[in-house]
Amino acid sequence: MNPWNTDVRVKCNLKSDKLYKMLCQIEQSLKYIREYITLFDVDIKMALDYLIYWFYGQLNEIGNNVNNINLFHNKVTNYMNDEFPELQDYLNKKYIKSYNIKVLQNKKKLYDFLNYYIYIKDMLSKGRNNQDYCNYIGYIFKLYKEIHDDYNSMNSGWYDDEIELFKTKFSDVDKEINLLEEKCLHINLNLIFDKNNKSIRLIEQEKSKEKVEKTFESIKTIPQV
Repeated sequence: MNPWNTDVRVKCNLKSDKLYKMLCQIEQSLKYIREYITLFDVDIKMALDYLIYWFYGQLNEIGNNVNNINLFHNKVTNYMNDEFPELQDYLNKKYIKSYNIKVLQNKKKLYDFLNYYIYIKDMLSKGRNNQDYCNYIGYIFKLYKEIHDDYNSMNSGWYDDEIELFKTKFSDVDKEINLLEEKCLHINLNLIFDKNNKSIRLIEQEKSKEKVEKTFESIKTIPQV
């Protein structure tokens, strides 16, 4: 059955409130997702991961109202747990109930990029619209570094999945550097890569070291009694 047939569209569109209209659409999406997973032989966790990041993207439509965000999170988790009770522990761990929409948007941006990166590299190798792809890569590299500046979010573990996926996608550092140096001359690769050691920068450790050094410098300025 098509979850977006005319009857379903009418049912959801009859809801006047934007949030409830969106929740209706989400409920219908989840109602038939198992059928599609079976039909197309898709990995169930991979499909649900994709949906979770799509949910994060939908939050941008409802603004920063805390009550709306709370309702959205509760409805989505209830829907998922009802439809996939055997994966309840996985889903509750995977779905981040943050009230910081920017964090959830950043997670989605990183996830989308990392899942499309293999196709982006293919386009770069073929010399197609390199400037657009290079700008996109440069933007994500800056975002990756910026999330490490968000001390509270980093400590909460909200970005753990995306950081691990990033490290996996760019594990062959030497190969990635060679491609990007050839195709994307304006990207600052030093934001992400340690060229000397041919590795991804340990930004978390660098930030911790920087914080310790600043604290030590502050202590030295305290007048001695």
